[in-house]
Amino acid sequence: MLENRDCSNRRSCVNNECVNPCNLQVCGVRAQCDVENHVPVCSCPQRYTGNPFQYCNEIDPSELKPRTTAPVLVDLHSTELGRSIVKQLITSVYDPNIGDKV
Repeated sequence: MLENRDCSNRRSCVNNECVNPCNLQVCGVRAQCDVENHVPVCSCPQRYTGNPFQYCNEIDPSELKPRTTAPVLVDLHSTELGRSIVKQLITSVYDPNIGDKV
């Protein structure tokens, strides 16, 4: 008589046979199935949510949080090119004679 230990880790003993337990449709609609140590593991794929043993629903793209990145700070005063850029920005926005916005 076969047991799980007689099968590879990616198979289970069912009715005295080594089978892929994912083929038994243990996972829900749109769920992914993987086998770990003879046991089927169900999960919802990326961008899906729900109970993987019943069904996985696609997440509305408007509900996805955008990735945030840290701001990159550049010292424009440390190079000649940087100082030139700063000077152009200042003179294009401010009147150098009075220091107010044009």
